[in-house]
Amino acid sequence: MKVGLPRPLALVSALMLRSALMRRIGVGMALVAATLVLASSVVGSLSLSNTQAVERDLGEFDFGTQLPVALKPGSVVPVVDLAATAAAVVVSSGDLRLTEQPQQRLAFVEADWQANPFPLRYELVSGRWPQSPGEVATSRPVSGTVHVLGDVPLRVVGQLLDRYDRHGFTVAAGLGTWSSWHVADLSIRFPNTLASPTYLWSGDADAGLDVL
Repeated sequence: MKVGLPRPLALVSALMLRSALMRRIGVGMALVAATLVLASSVVGSLSLSNTQAVERDLGEFDFGTQLPVALKPGSVVPVVDLAATAAAVVVSSGDLRLTEQPQQRLAFVEADWQANPFPLRYELVSGRWPQSPGEVATSRPVSGTVHVLGDVPLRVVGQLLDRYDRHGFTVAAGLGTWSSWHVADLSIRFPNTLASPTYLWSGDADAGLDVL
């Protein structure tokens, strides 16, 4: 299914990819300036080399862009058929907190961890990578089950090292986790809890932009 962008956004994204740096990093900043996750990423990039920024934001891929959509918990992640040699979707949010530790803000990242999309950023320290919705690996030692959004459970199956966020609390979730949170009043109780999908691909940059 194709997801169309307004022409001004598509033009900005195309222009950004013309520069050597942004063609490699491939982050559609203009599309997601309103999100706190990307704002933090941009600030952090100022102290990173080009290679480090690629390792952190793109992993194994050449290009990436984030759609200007805000996903409430339980929302279906838009499916985009990228005509590329390799592609992936990453769902991220900086709005979650642990119910057990409400002062603790989480860096939520959902991806296909079996494919190891960010080999130079995330390292599995113990246990295993998440394989199913609701499974997570965390950057701090936690065992059993933790909860977010009140009583939504997350089953901890592993511990990871996030080389680009050593002081935060990263939660790497299995594909489908964000969309699986079907609680009737969730978006009312937590109206400001949102996530953004990032689409990564390798191959032709223009082919990816045409689809997005």
